[in-house]
Amino acid sequence: MAPSDDPHLRLLDGLAEAALRDDALADETHRGDGRDPEAVRAAGAAFIAPLLGRARLRSAAMAREATASRLTGMKEVAAAKLREARARGVDLVSALADLLGTPEGELQVHFRNVDHLDEADVADMLTEAELLRLLDEGEADE
Repeated sequence: MAPSDDPHLRLLDGLAEAALRDDALADETHRGDGRDPEAVRAAGAAFIAPLLGRARLRSAAMAREATASRLTGMKEVAAAKLREARARGVDLVSALADLLGTPEGELQVHFRNVDHLDEADVADMLTEAELLRLLDEGEADE
């Protein structure tokens, strides 16, 4: 069924067009077509409510996906920075402390052999709060 063939959509289009001009005119138009204006409003609200709910859910899902994507991107950036530091001969603990802006002596890690970890694994250990702080700093630099 094409949208123009759907009586609900035609009804809503007519109501929306008339309502934009004047509520009284919309009521008059519906009465003239043999429809109860309150019933039309109720039918429109019932038709629109699930659409709005789905739109809100989709919007929230898209926001979660965007946040997850940004966090993944920040982990990749952090891993790249750690790789660059290692390539310059900086040990991983010092590079991580520098990345986090933490004095090396105050950096607490739960691994004895941090230097043997892969940079991506170390980046995965960063908390979301640390990644978001790095993201905020990166955006401030741009």
